[in-house]
Amino acid sequence: MAGKLVGQAARTSYDLAKRLPGAEAAERELHKLEQVALTELGKRLDDVTDPYLAPLRRPAAGHGDGYGTAGPSAGSGFGGAALPTGSEGELEPLRAAMAELLNRSIGYTEDEALEYLYAVVLRQLTPDEARMVSALSDGSPFPVVHVAERSGVSGTGNTVLRNMSSLGKAAGVTLPELVPHYVTRLCSLDLAELSDESTTLQTQYEILLAEEEVRTALEATKRPKVTRNTLRLSRFGARFWQACDPTGCPNTAERR
Repeated sequence: MAGKLVGQAARTSYDLAKRLPGAEAAERELHKLEQVALTELGKRLDDVTDPYLAPLRRPAAGHGDGYGTAGPSAGSGFGGAALPTGSEGELEPLRAAMAELLNRSIGYTEDEALEYLYAVVLRQLTPDEARMVSALSDGSPFPVVHVAERSGVSGTGNTVLRNMSSLGKAAGVTLPELVPHYVTRLCSLDLAELSDESTTLQTQYEILLAEEEVRTALEATKRPKVTRNTLRLSRFGARFWQACDPTGCPNTAERR
């Protein structure tokens, strides 16, 4: 139910609230529902143990149950090798975390490995970024512009504004000024990808260039150069959304 509420809120809260009488009150109520659902989702994600934090929660070597029932004892690691300990007999966090991952890899099925990967990516997303992935999930392309300083030597100098997009407004993000940062992060996580300028988005490019943040960047640049790109959900992003879509039904074959 929590996942379903997140999906419904992410898809409808912004547009619906703007159309209803008493729009502000309606939007506040939808945001409350969304926050409750996100809190519940956060609790569920906490059940996916962080490989770095897990060793830190265990007793020092020789003073507890070690790696528990699913893994080796505290005195052994991947392949039976001894795990590194510090001066006081405690596991070194980074080395122990790597041993944790290696131990988990033993006997992992393809579905379990995918689920773990998606959970790790999901934990890195902010609520605004989740909204943006949801907005991209239907395959819609969005315009992206970059503003740079023209240079006589290489043609392009310092970038003044990177990855500005109308995706944030379409998704109804809470922090629209961080949309360029969000787009950069989504691309770095391989959930979204940039391609060449799209001829079908010409009107949207013009609207985006009229946005205050873009105009400010243009005015602050003596010889501005504008580059246009198109933002879409990546192939990995599509698989990730199929696995995590709170409004969908689990389907192992489709997730692959």
